[in-house]
Amino acid sequence: MDETGRRLSVRALEGGDAEPLQELDARYSSRLKIEPTASQAAANFHSRTGHSFVAVDRDGRAHGFVLAHALWTGGRPTVRVERLAAGEPGDSAVLQALAAALVKSAYDAGVYDLIAELPEGDSDAAAALGETMFTPARAVLYTRTLGSRGQAAAR
Repeated sequence: MDETGRRLSVRALEGGDAEPLQELDARYSSRLKIEPTASQAAANFHSRTGHSFVAVDRDGRAHGFVLAHALWTGGRPTVRVERLAAGEPGDSAVLQALAAALVKSAYDAGVYDLIAELPEGDSDAAAALGETMFTPARAVLYTRTLGSRGQAAAR
C-alpha cells in the first residue's frame, strides 16, 4: 500500500494496455509539453520486450507505466527507457515501483547497463530513478526528424 492508501501492483505491459497508456501519456505529455509516445503499436512492441511495465491498483486501473527495451550494438547489452510516466504529478510511489521493476527485469536478464532519457523538467521521474541508483550522465542529445514531420516542426 502506498501513502495514499492505494494498493498498487506492477505487472508486465500487455498489448491490450494501449488505451490506458495513451490516456496516461496524454496527461503526462501535456504537463511537460512534449509529444506523446504511447500508441497501440508502442504497446504491442513494448509488451514483448520484457522490460516494460504498468502500475495498477486493485481495480486494475492504470496509474503509470515504463516503456523500455534492450538494445545491443556489439558491446554490452543495455536497457533503454523510452518513457517513465505517472498519470498524476508527484506520484512518487508509482514511479519508484516502476523503476524498481525495470531494474529487476534488467538484472534478471543479465543486462547491467541501463539508460533513461527524460524530458527536461521531469523532476518526478528523475527522483524515482535516483531512488533506484540511476545517476545523470554528462551528455547532450541531438535530434532531427526527417520528412514532412520534420519540416512541420521546423516552421
